[in-house]
Amino acid sequence: MDGAAGSSASARRHPLYTVMSALPLAMLVVGIAIYYFGESQQSAAEPIVAEARELRGLAAGTSVLGAGEAAQHFFWLDTDRGQRSVRITPEQHALLAGFEKGGRVVVSAAPTISGSKKLWLLSLEDDAGEVLPLTR
Repeated sequence: MDGAAGSSASARRHPLYTVMSALPLAMLVVGIAIYYFGESQQSAAEPIVAEARELRGLAAGTSVLGAGEAAQHFFWLDTDRGQRSVRITPEQHALLAGFEKGGRVVVSAAPTISGSKKLWLLSLEDDAGEVLPLTR
């Protein structure tokens, strides 16, 4: 009898309890949707050359986050302010995979959305002064 009484009591929960229980899940879903919408805009747009920045430092290598079509590729450099990454395309990643780590580099990078802190690699100049144009 107690089992039947307990189940009927839980069926009569207050509607506010139901809404408050579902709210964190709804917020999570909305947050993930906003993140992926912004990421797809970043990846699909062309860099804004007028907002290009120059970064100087030591080449630290490349990395990949994720797998398949959704993978994000990065080129890392050690600057006087710490380690910094710039986004690169899969094609650029293949070109830079064998790039010598520890060498001085000057990187030109630009955002794809005005004012964004995410920068995409435009070109890279090494110790010898060789400029590698790495257009998207």
